[in-house]
Amino acid sequence: MEVHHHPHAAKKNFKEYFLEFLMIFLAVTLGFFAENLREHSAGKQKENEYVKSIVQDLNTDSSNLNYIIYTYFPQLNRWVDSCVDMLESPIGNYNDRLMYQAIENATLWRHFYPNQRTLTQLKNSGNFILISNEEAVKGILNYDNRLSSFTYLNNNLTTYEHDIDTTQLRFTDYRLVRKLFNQQSNKTFDFFALNNIPADALLKGFNTENRRLFSNKLKQMNIEHNIMLGQYQSLYKESIELIHLLKKEYRNK
Repeated sequence: MEVHHHPHAAKKNFKEYFLEFLMIFLAVTLGFFAENLREHSAGKQKENEYVKSIVQDLNTDSSNLNYIIYTYFPQLNRWVDSCVDMLESPIGNYNDRLMYQAIENATLWRHFYPNQRTLTQLKNSGNFILISNEEAVKGILNYDNRLSSFTYLNNNLTTYEHDIDTTQLRFTDYRLVRKLFNQQSNKTFDFFALNNIPADALLKGFNTENRRLFSNKLKQMNIEHNIMLGQYQSLYKESIELIHLLKKEYRNK
């Protein structure tokens, strides 16, 4: 009977085993680095997207602040001065329609509400760590801290404003005030022109005591508003500086 002998495979030496191990090690390492590079690239892209979105929010904030500082407050102050002058002058020096116009314009409240869309998303998602530039992080956090303080300041102002709105109802017709408010809410105009006030508008209970009380409260409110104006001016400057910083650091044109 013929016996077939199978050839024996040659045993691998240490060098061959080492080369196989080295190839496997290099493949795993290169795969690891490739994955890290991919994640880093994706992270940088997302970081740039967040920064671009923050700049857009800042542009909205700075535009709103610009309106409040340079358009709204100068007009409001003029109307407050006119209203106080009329309230503190003899009744026969003006008619009810003019008085209504002055009162409603002097109490036409406007507030700044920051656009915190992207900052809220960053904080809630835990993605704030994606912002890698230290100067950018510092600037964003400082601005965010300033925004947080405006919640308290706005609430404080609203309390004063509500008190004045309630006081004016001592001598104005609430139905007319409601009608004017609804008209203004449509945002077809900023302040009331005389032709927005009905020709038959009448004041009731417009005695010396009520006029003095309203005038004093209006003057106090105007002081509070102009304190707030200083805060708005400071925040406006910070928003512009942060826009410039982010564009510089991220070349976000």
